[in-house]
This record gives sequence, structure tokens and C-alpha cells, in this order.
Amino acid sequence: MGETTMKTFRPTLQHQGRRVRLWCCSLVGLVLVLATSAGKAASDSLLPPDRCFGMLLDTSLGIPAENLTKQRLRTVQYESLADALRQLTSFVPLRNGGFGQYDALSVLGGSSQHLSMGSDGRPMLDLWSGQFHLLQQPMATLERIEFLYGSDAIGLAPTASLTMLNAQSSVFNTATPFMSMWYHQGAGDLIAASVTFSQNIAPGWNIAASVRRSGARGRYQRTDFGLWNLDLQARWTIDQRQSLLVRLGLATVSTQVWGGVDRTAGEASIEQLSRVRYDDTLSLEDETRRHDATITYGRVLASDSTSQLTLQGYASAQMLHRLQGPALRRT
Repeated sequence: MGETTMKTFRPTLQHQGRRVRLWCCSLVGLVLVLATSAGKAASDSLLPPDRCFGMLLDTSLGIPAENLTKQRLRTVQYESLADALRQLTSFVPLRNGGFGQYDALSVLGGSSQHLSMGSDGRPMLDLWSGQFHLLQQPMATLERIEFLYGSDAIGLAPTASLTMLNAQSSVFNTATPFMSMWYHQGAGDLIAASVTFSQNIAPGWNIAASVRRSGARGRYQRTDFGLWNLDLQARWTIDQRQSLLVRLGLATVSTQVWGGVDRTAGEASIEQLSRVRYDDTLSLEDETRRHDATITYGRVLASDSTSQLTLQGYASAQMLHRLQGPALRRT
């Protein structure tokens, strides 16, 4: 389920800060309440969570080499999921240049439109593009990334290349409050940070919250971008065979549309004098927002985990705000 709206607005990256303050205040309040009212901590060992919950591949013979676990992700420096995939896989990277773009991978000769994305098995895509913007995926919420292609992706990937990435939600099991912080800084005034909090609040119950902020000015004029993520999840390990996961994800990406470097200009051969096609006089900017709510129930039917029943319901609301300017009317 989803909806798409298109509106006209004045391009500015500053308006994001006002809108997401409520998200951050709510998250901080949640962390403080849980940290001060937890009382006696829940047991770490009672009802351990199902580590395979949300996975699609058979791992009885071992984890495939292409899979990216959260342990492997900690071994590289990355700006986004697309950047981590480029460094940790052998697939051909597809980069559009600049920050905040629809970067992807080419798997089995496919283009960026042929790369499907899922979260615990549910499809994730943007209604206006038919693909998922990998920048919107918060890294702190990943337990692992599965690569499904060929016969493994039948019924999951609607494209000709039959390629899908499945993001398994992070699994936490800690009696005492757990918090992790991540920070990244790079060229183009790139600054990114995320904070994750998790704790067992009762036997079999775990809650987790993650907030992420990223932004940059870019190398050229009008190559700015801004990103906010908020992810909340509650996991209930009912018994050794049953699990329930409720998850809410919010993402806002604001990208200035600049059209690439203008190679027809006389200064194009001199990097310091190069300029983008859509400069300040044209002022273009896209802002995308998505809200995803997912509830997943899983039950292991056989004691050896050879068969499992999964029931899932989800809802998505998606919005695209696009400035309609002279440059768009010309193209």
C-alpha cells in the first residue's frame, strides 16, 4: 500500500531541521524513560531471539560469501549502503556521481532499475522510480544483507535479472542498556552520524531505536544533500519457535538537482572553473519521504528449522516534493 504526492516548494535544506526536531525529541524521551524505568533488567539468556528471523536464504550449509553481516560492515568506511556494497562485493558498482544520488550495483548484467530491495522479505521501492534509493537504508538497523538471484529470487524480484537484496533487521539481546554511536566525515563537507539504543524490557521483549543524520555541501554549486532516518522496533520472542517483530521506519532525503558537470562550457577542461548544468539561477531540488510500518510473525514448524511459517503485514506512505522550474520545463 502506498500513496504518492507531488508538490511545489522553495528549495532549502534548512526546513528539514525543523520538521525532524520532533522525531529527535521523541527518540531522546524514549531512551530516557526506558533507561530510568527499566528497574531490574530482563535476562540475557531467557528466550534467546531467533537469529534467522527475517532471512530468506537457506544457511544450513553455511552463510553465502556474498552476504554482508553487520560484523563485515564494521571493517570498512562507508557513506551509505551503496558505498558499502561497492567495497565489500565483487559486483559492478553503478554511480551517478555526487552525493544523494541513486547509486546501485549491476548484478548479472542488470542496471539500477533491475536491483530489487526487501526488508525481512517485504518489498521496498519508490513508487515514482520503481527502485529503492539505497541511501534511505539506515546501516545501524542491519543484521545482514542477503543477495538473492536466479532461482532464489523467483517471486521476489519482478525484474528480468532476478536480483534482490534482502535486509534482515538487527537482532539485539542485552539486559543492560546498549548504545552505539557512529560518525563519518569526508570531503565536500560531508558529515554523517547515527545513534542506536537497545534494551530488553521484559523476558522475551526487546526494543531498539536508531536515529541517523547525514548531509554535505558537495564539490560544485547546488550539489547539497540532506538525510534523516528514524527507526523504531519491538521484538517479542514468544517461545523457542515463535517470534513477532513490529517496526516503524521514517526516511527523508533532500537532494539538489544539478544535472551533472556541464561539459559543453569552455571551462569544462579546468576542474576549478567547471560548473554544473543547473546552477543557482535555476534552483532545482527534490525531497523524498517514506514512512514504513511492518509487523512480521514467524513460527518454526519443524524442530530442525527445515520449514517455517511467516505472516507479514505492512503499510507505506511515500511523498515526492519537486520544484517545478525553468530547467524542468526545458527538458
